[in-house]
Amino acid sequence: MAIGDRAAGPQTPIAPRRGRLARWGSFSLGVLLAGAVAAPTASYADDETTTAEPLRIRLTGLTPAVIPAKGPITFTGRVTNTSSDPWRQINVAAIVSSSPMTTRAELAEAREVDTRATSVGGRLSDPGGFVGIGDLAPGQTTSFKLRVPRRLLPISGGPGAYWLGVQALGTGVDGRDSVADGRAMTFAPVAPKAATDARLVVPLRQAVHRTTDGRLLGADALAASMAPTGRLGRIVRLLREDDSIPVTVLLDPALLDAAQDIVDGNPPVSLGTTEAEPSPSASPTASETAGGPTVPTLDATDRSVVKTWLADVELVGRSNPLLVLPYGDVDAAALGREAPQVLVRAMTSATEALARHHLTGTPAIAPPNGWMDARALAQLPDDLVVLVGDHGAEKSSRHFRSSIGQSVLVTDSRAVEGGPGPGPATAALALRQRVLSDAALAAGSRTPLLVNLPSNWNPGPSVDAFVPGLGQNWLRWAPLDTAASGPVLGRLPYPGRQLRAEVPVINVSAAVSLLHTAEDLAGLLSTTNTVAEVLPSIAYDAVSYSARARAPRALVSAQASQAWAGDRLSRIQVSGTDFVTLSGGTGSVPVSVANGLDQAVRVGLVASSDDSRVTVTTPETVTLGAHSRTTIRVGVSTDKVGVHQITVHPVTADGQKFGEGLVFSMRSSQIGRWLSVAMKGAGALIFVLVAVRVGRRLRERKQA
Repeated sequence: MAIGDRAAGPQTPIAPRRGRLARWGSFSLGVLLAGAVAAPTASYADDETTTAEPLRIRLTGLTPAVIPAKGPITFTGRVTNTSSDPWRQINVAAIVSSSPMTTRAELAEAREVDTRATSVGGRLSDPGGFVGIGDLAPGQTTSFKLRVPRRLLPISGGPGAYWLGVQALGTGVDGRDSVADGRAMTFAPVAPKAATDARLVVPLRQAVHRTTDGRLLGADALAASMAPTGRLGRIVRLLREDDSIPVTVLLDPALLDAAQDIVDGNPPVSLGTTEAEPSPSASPTASETAGGPTVPTLDATDRSVVKTWLADVELVGRSNPLLVLPYGDVDAAALGREAPQVLVRAMTSATEALARHHLTGTPAIAPPNGWMDARALAQLPDDLVVLVGDHGAEKSSRHFRSSIGQSVLVTDSRAVEGGPGPGPATAALALRQRVLSDAALAAGSRTPLLVNLPSNWNPGPSVDAFVPGLGQNWLRWAPLDTAASGPVLGRLPYPGRQLRAEVPVINVSAAVSLLHTAEDLAGLLSTTNTVAEVLPSIAYDAVSYSARARAPRALVSAQASQAWAGDRLSRIQVSGTDFVTLSGGTGSVPVSVANGLDQAVRVGLVASSDDSRVTVTTPETVTLGAHSRTTIRVGVSTDKVGVHQITVHPVTADGQKFGEGLVFSMRSSQIGRWLSVAMKGAGALIFVLVAVRVGRRLRERKQA
């Protein structure tokens, strides 16, 4: 797909809007203000330490997920001694608040409470309210299971969401006291009498970075994330193994291509099979590659794990509705305002990537932080689905139409903030309990609970508990309706700090240049190559949401790839004379075209003149073998006497100019034409004279 018309030679950067250049100077401040929006993907480590307490507790199960009217409630989890001293005679006891939180605002405030410094409930001391787990040496971990009868929970029973959790108490080197030595807290609602409508969107998105030569950076870390115990592996397992509630998958297709590259051994960009004889010192490769850092090759086990993950994603994509992000998860707000053609190109690349994996989906944009600029939105296609956040503000509806007809879905920002500390706020169990609690407090509302999980969501080891716990009879899950409907969206707020946090305009310009160059190089090569797939991904990375926090590095990468691809284009050269004379106003000029690449190319010429009365014609595209040269004759015709300037430019097979052109001067005159007329007149006169003389002799003979 063409990126739009442009002139040959060095690309002119996109002209920034007024005030945009100042963003580069405030870039660092913008990143700080953006907070988690531009942060790298969060990690979940089983040995993560988020508290100074010596006994760290991680809840891995809570059954049932809501406080039952009768019957037991079961806690499961792990306790780790994070101190350098042994702890003995450890008990794990349940803790619960007596009164519930009855509004979503209270629940949001409760999440910010430091449960190590503030009492949020009473600890159960009755038999059945705690369990002993023995002793723990430094660094040792053990599991626990605590089954508490409902009658022991000292709650009012009123509707709402309660604090619920466990505390660990043990004997340390200083003895034993009544202060908890470790704790894990969450929320748990009482099942409401009214029902709640809900929708669930699960993202599969992660930044993909590449070297100058197109190979994946951090391929080993990406492969680990796709393993069964990795972040992406756990999410795909959740989607694959439990279909009890309808789910919409939000997918960045760049992940699919990255996985395929790992399976294929993480190859560099290829210009195609070479035709030149390799030099003795050259590495035995079938394709020319760009320079870059050494990237270790993953072993067969890693590639097999990623291959399984990719197959599972393809299965999930065929079993669930897909919302398809622009390729590389580009910064839609910045591009929509500064370079909408790049965003459209990224959407096309996403569709092409899906087709390579036999999938289809609905184009969508979903900023990780939920903020979208209405001015940018107005520049984008009208068939987009747009997911934005409500940022804690209550909405009378979740489904709107933009001013140009796009489907705008407003997601619930508070429900996906997760649970209280200590511990990962958005681990599967913590996030599940927060969603259930918000849903219970919103029961009876006409506005559905639209849950779009965090873009960097890491469910952790308790992933298997996420979907089953959400399957409550009072919680009515339904497929996401992406059709453009509902009222027209009025105001779409976009704070100034978000504008300052966007990728800088210099990154946008670099991405535009690289996309143009990649398109030209791919259109020039007559061999099967990967230029059109790999180089654009580097351009998209330079303007991705992840680039907000790493804009300078992303810019350097895009510029290096641009220089590499531009060098390959410069090896196709056009040469010829500087000055020619056409005495008759019509003729042809020889132009030499040389291919300095190791691959065959399809190249043509396009010519123009500084005078509209000069007509210049060129032949069809020709195929040039590796390191070969040919001569092409350019036809010129004019009826105007004088000196004219002719420009001849090389073009790709689809007519796009590239590289340096040939400029020469042509002098045209009518001397040749008058000489021709004179010679023809003289010839005619001689013929007449000869005819007269022959006729005279014939008459004389006849008379004689």
